[in-house]
Amino acid sequence: MSLVHKPPPPHVVIVGGGLAGLAAASGLVGRGLRITLLESRPRLGGRASSFTDPVTGELVDNCQHVSMACCTNLADFCQRVGVADLFRREPAVVFLGPEGRVSRLRAGLGPAPFHLTESFLSASYLSWRDKLRVGYGLACLTLGP
Repeated sequence: MSLVHKPPPPHVVIVGGGLAGLAAASGLVGRGLRITLLESRPRLGGRASSFTDPVTGELVDNCQHVSMACCTNLADFCQRVGVADLFRREPAVVFLGPEGRVSRLRAGLGPAPFHLTESFLSASYLSWRDKLRVGYGLACLTLGP
């Protein structure tokens, strides 16, 4: 009877503990690989974070761009790693424009990225010229060089 030596699973080094790095680490560990996750900051999450404003004492959220209800990949990731119940989802993102005008960005019924069109077009703090410029920029990004 001979013993077969099974090599250890591959070792992967992931640089960056933002959402992409965390998702990569979770997926690789789930496939049996060994990982080392390197992060320069004292916390994980990258730009998806929050902090308490020292002046107002209010919680300021930096990850509105990935935490809206339309962001199903983030919701799936939170569910997979067991933190979904710790994540507070907001139905809308509130913006304060010049002169304190309030606008809400809320997902509509269309598919991404068009789900934000109605809210974006009704943003009171942007002129129609601003909205056309943003639309042109997004079209250039989508279509590429």
